[in-house]
Amino acid sequence: MPRLNFFPTPIWPIKIDLDIKEDLQKFVEKTPSVSKSNIGGYQAPDFKNEKFFNAVQANVPTIKDKPFKIVSLYSWVNVNRKDDYNDRHTHNSTDTLLSGCYYSSVPPNGGKIKFYDPRGPLMLGNTFNNYFNIPEYIHITPINGLMLFFPPWLDHSVEPNQSYVERIAVSFNILKIKNVSRIN
Repeated sequence: MPRLNFFPTPIWPIKIDLDIKEDLQKFVEKTPSVSKSNIGGYQAPDFKNEKFFNAVQANVPTIKDKPFKIVSLYSWVNVNRKDDYNDRHTHNSTDTLLSGCYYSSVPPNGGKIKFYDPRGPLMLGNTFNNYFNIPEYIHITPINGLMLFFPPWLDHSVEPNQSYVERIAVSFNILKIKNVSRIN
């Protein structure tokens, strides 16, 4: 019997070659950490890097015959050491068009990213979902050079790093253009 899948949630993975490890190290050395979704570890906002911006621009998902030019990119650096993780959160705001993450350095057992079913509590314990084996979340095991794009409203978390080697990632939001008044 055919099956139709309504309201899918897209995630776009791509493997890229991007050499920004030295730039990330310099950023971490000079920028103090803040507390956001990180539990332990390091997280610092406002990572500005031309190579990174160009890589995101070159790989941002587009619709056929509709090129997309990034006007504003906000990014931050996450460094998870042994047992550090990122709590469940979204990047949802009225200004965010698309979110993403780039994995610069990922050790074995560095922590998977989990994307949660956006239908929320209605999914948990529902007989239909149990019968058809619909999971509460899907996880992706990051590798060096992986870039993920996803909707900003999609709940996600990062499992604890079980390695003694740091996991270094750059998260980002592509911001939409704000309306600008024009005087003729």
